[in-house]
Amino acid sequence: MRHNLALLSLCVLVVACTSRDVGPNAATEEQKNQEKVAASRTMCVIENQARCNHLIENRVLFSRFFVPAVLGGLDENEKIRGRRITTKFVVEALANNNQCVAPSEPSVTIVKGMQIDGRLFDVKGTSPLQEQQSSCFITPSSEDS
Repeated sequence: MRHNLALLSLCVLVVACTSRDVGPNAATEEQKNQEKVAASRTMCVIENQARCNHLIENRVLFSRFFVPAVLGGLDENEKIRGRRITTKFVVEALANNNQCVAPSEPSVTIVKGMQIDGRLFDVKGTSPLQEQQSSCFITPSSEDS
């Protein structure tokens, strides 16, 4: 009986220590594939204008998820959750593009240092940032040097 209890305790500890990698926060195979596709679409304008508008409209909130721990006014759990949701939003938008059209206007950074497929990217929008008129896309991050 004690042996079984010790084994159960060990199993709970192992699951608790690795839940970020294998638990509910783990990326599914589909998400990993979407990340690969999204990372390959650097400099491709997001075709879904509503997604771009959402990024522009909420850029201040989104940027708070990607700043260092002491900045942004959020606790680390809020930042982790926000980074995961925002990254998934951008990845899905890029993965669902039908073609790659590069932006032709100057751009400004919306979110800096978003990790997609193991690399860092910046989400940018064509300048001036205006809903319905700006295009959104990703570029390799200047932080990835």
